[in-house]
Amino acid sequence: MKKFYNRKKELHALQTVSQQIAESKGQLSVMVGRRRVGKTRLLNEAFHQEHTRFLYLFISRKSESSLVAEFAEIISNELGTKFFPAEVP
Repeated sequence: MKKFYNRKKELHALQTVSQQIAESKGQLSVMVGRRRVGKTRLLNEAFHQEHTRFLYLFISRKSESSLVAEFAEIISNELGTKFFPAEVP
């Protein structure tokens, strides 16, 4: 695995958001950016350090209905609950 350099400011910001989410129990955070800049690695580093449970949903080039079905299955399996997504037109 490659070394993870000098992202303390970003790690702190993500951990702060994580704490706010845990306290409010009703917030969604989304990270977006250019390809290959370390978004996934940053998220993994931030949440593994704090031992925080999180879901990682990769948005691939699939139809919206396929993505919704895939995400519903992941959410259901990871959270151990039934998840009924809204019908996608």
